[in-house]
Amino acid sequence: MRREVAIGGKDAPANAMLSTLTKRYLLCSSIFLILLGCGKKGPPIPYDVTVPKAISDLEGVVIEGKVLLRWSKPAKVPDGSRKAMLREFQVLRAEDRLEKEWCEECPERLEPLDVLRLDKMDNFALVGDRFVYQDRKLSYGHVYVYRIVSITQKGFESDPSNRAVIFWDIPPEPPRQVEGTAEDRVADLRWDRVEGVGGYRVYRRMESGEFGDVPVARVGPEEFSYRDKGLSNGVVYYYVLRTARKVGKTWLEGASSVEIALTPRDLRPPVPPQAVVAIPLAEGIELSWQRNTEPDLLGYFVYRRGWEWEEFRRLNEFPLEAPLYLDKTAILGTRYEYAVTAVDRSPDKNESVFSDPVSLMYVR
Repeated sequence: MRREVAIGGKDAPANAMLSTLTKRYLLCSSIFLILLGCGKKGPPIPYDVTVPKAISDLEGVVIEGKVLLRWSKPAKVPDGSRKAMLREFQVLRAEDRLEKEWCEECPERLEPLDVLRLDKMDNFALVGDRFVYQDRKLSYGHVYVYRIVSITQKGFESDPSNRAVIFWDIPPEPPRQVEGTAEDRVADLRWDRVEGVGGYRVYRRMESGEFGDVPVARVGPEEFSYRDKGLSNGVVYYYVLRTARKVGKTWLEGASSVEIALTPRDLRPPVPPQAVVAIPLAEGIELSWQRNTEPDLLGYFVYRRGWEWEEFRRLNEFPLEAPLYLDKTAILGTRYEYAVTAVDRSPDKNESVFSDPVSLMYVR
């Protein structure tokens, strides 16, 4: 016999109420879950986006007897979309003795050497747009391998940087007896020979500057002089010399020599004026000559004497700009001899020798 279930009766209102409550609960739960996810402005940031970009321009140099590491600040994370908020750098170093044949392809036994905190900067410096770190924990006769890791404020570490290798040994002695002279726009340096070096390096600075890391010249081991050209006259230049020798693949630069100061000066006078002509006029004796072509010409001085055994005396107090002069002090019936000189704009006001003299009797 089939049993039929009746729908309705006295339980119908209760069933309807239960169904309504269930629907409301499910609706509220859905809204709550939706609101809970609204705090996210986008998908979660992947791990690799928070890691700073590895340093790629680490270099090691030996300057003035010091081992220096230099590198640029990592500006962005790998995808280039965000700034890398750095907290510090970790310097890693491996070492081996020079007596052994250094294996360039062998695994590096890197160990932490130093931590460089950006909020302190007490053991490294920012020079221009590059960080500079000096390794002071060295032993002669060793080869050192360096890498640097960047670490963010949240502790994320970059991949190790490129490798910098230093072959370290006793730096060479500085040059002795460094001397110099200066002339027109040039400075000449001389020094004594230093045995066992691979060359000499010349450094130059201005009065308010520093020598920097790049020499103005690298001179061979058999050269003991250098001419620095293209300088400005009247400016003081300071020079030091350093020797260099190669150990393995590293040029070791020694300490600086004594510093010398040189000031180039224009000591070359203009050529004397040419084709001087004297013409007697009613107002006096007029002199004219060809204009000089020197770019630093200041002007001219006119000289006169009355007898051949007298000395020439200058007539104008200040240099003449034009190649023309009227001598209003000439006395009628007197024989005069004139000469003209040219003077330049240098601090020494270099003056030429006299032009070919011209003489005449002043008559109207």
